[in-house]
Amino acid sequence: MIDELRAYHEAGHAVTAVLKGFTVTRVSIRRRGPEGGACDVHVHLRVRAQGGLTPKVSGEAIRFARAAAAVALGGSIAQDAAALERGYVTLDARIGRPFPLFSAGSDGDERAALAIARRLYRHAPEQREFLRRMRSTTERLLTSEGRWRAVRALATALLRARALDGKRAERIIGAALRPSGGPTEGTGGNTRHPRRSPR
Repeated sequence: MIDELRAYHEAGHAVTAVLKGFTVTRVSIRRRGPEGGACDVHVHLRVRAQGGLTPKVSGEAIRFARAAAAVALGGSIAQDAAALERGYVTLDARIGRPFPLFSAGSDGDERAALAIARRLYRHAPEQREFLRRMRSTTERLLTSEGRWRAVRALATALLRARALDGKRAERIIGAALRPSGGPTEGTGGNTRHPRRSPR
């Protein structure tokens, strides 16, 4: 069961990364230790300083920050959704969300997303609101039928292989997103986006 949730966790990061325009370079899960696995991604981003030494927060930088936060949160969202499917998680009645089973991974995801929020917003309430919005939109993004199928397919492959290079992971994601031979859902038929800005 732990291995299965770790596979869903890393698959959630990877599928979110592909949907947000990142390139997956490697995905893996581990049998032991506090760190359950890893999802390595790559992105091409052009940063332009505007009027002096300090670059302004441009629209592209904000889009990148949102995409990076979504990728950071995608793992714990997928893990919780998989656990709920299996009936392993109880809901927090106050907020209607599951208690995370393995807080180490979920806490790490939250810390990464919070670090991004702190770069965009100065005040804690704004940061919390950014995280709430990103969690909600990423949850909707990942748990729609076709996209959840991609998470499930990648998690299944990870359970068999333990580690996948980026090309194989993206092929699995692309095949699962493609509705019966048509173009890949939400990606224009191509799951690799080396030059596209994150969404």
